[in-house]
Amino acid sequence: PNNGSIVDGVLVENCKAYDNLHNAGIGVMYQSKNVTVKNCEAFNNGDRGIMVSGIQEKGYPENIVFEKCTAHDNVSAGLSVINAYKVEVMNCHSYNNARGLVIGQIAEDVTVTHTLTNDNVSHGIEVRDSDNLKRCDRIRFVNVISKGNGGDGLRVQSAKNIRCSDSNIEKNV
Repeated sequence: PNNGSIVDGVLVENCKAYDNLHNAGIGVMYQSKNVTVKNCEAFNNGDRGIMVSGIQEKGYPENIVFEKCTAHDNVSAGLSVINAYKVEVMNCHSYNNARGLVIGQIAEDVTVTHTLTNDNVSHGIEVRDSDNLKRCDRIRFVNVISKGNGGDGLRVQSAKNIRCSDSNIEKNV
């Protein structure tokens, strides 16, 4: 049986999500499809700022867009793409979080453009499959800046078909 949420064709626009104790300020979950999160700000949340995430038992989100969003001062990642397909992150800014942007587990066809990650405690951008099965596939970074982060500017581990072009990864620890 499917116990996941089914959301299709949703626009979340001009929102602020802050001071939420658990999980994400804005979360696009499970079988969600065709969802756009636009001009939103997520800060001071107890976990992630803005995230898209699914699990095998409940399904994976698909065709998700984060556009012109800002995530800062969150306990975990500012922006997070975990277990999702066909995700676009465009013109976003993630700063002063534990990590800037995390792409992980099963993530395929993710495109990040014109996005800035800076001054995060650890990595600016991290792409990883914690099971080392290389299920992060076809991840593209174009015109991305990752600078002043406390870890790697761009860390890729256990992934395949990663492309980074016209980007600046600079002055990270």
